[in-house]
Amino acid sequence: MRNSSMCALRAHFEGSGISVEKGLTPELCRVIYPLPQTAPRVSIIIPTRDQVEVLDKCISSILLNTDYENWEILIVDNHSVAPQTLAYFKQLKNDLRIKVLRFEGAFNFSALNNFAVRHAHGNVLALLNNDVEAIAKGWLTEMV
Repeated sequence: MRNSSMCALRAHFEGSGISVEKGLTPELCRVIYPLPQTAPRVSIIIPTRDQVEVLDKCISSILLNTDYENWEILIVDNHSVAPQTLAYFKQLKNDLRIKVLRFEGAFNFSALNNFAVRHAHGNVLALLNNDVEAIAKGWLTEMV
């Protein structure tokens, strides 16, 4: 079944720069779209409140496992008070790609994200929870 699906998809996308390869299972095909000539900036928005161990895993995984280069991280701090968290935020200021934004309102996940969007410089938004870990280098490239 996959062979006929792949042939049909390849014929459909012929000449477009879009490629088709085998998917994770025999029933699936993977369609790969090329990046735009000028890679858009991605604003990765991560709301958080304390839990520095969780956030550090998230940020570290992005730094280690992201091959896409045009990005920024906006951490939206919602009333963190733990000294370890506040020290971590100060440490992050050394990386100009990472900004910590303080959100003063009550917890509202949508409001936190919308607040960060107003500070974002990217044309593409990636909304992540602070417990997400990037495990494959191409995750952001694939999303874009």
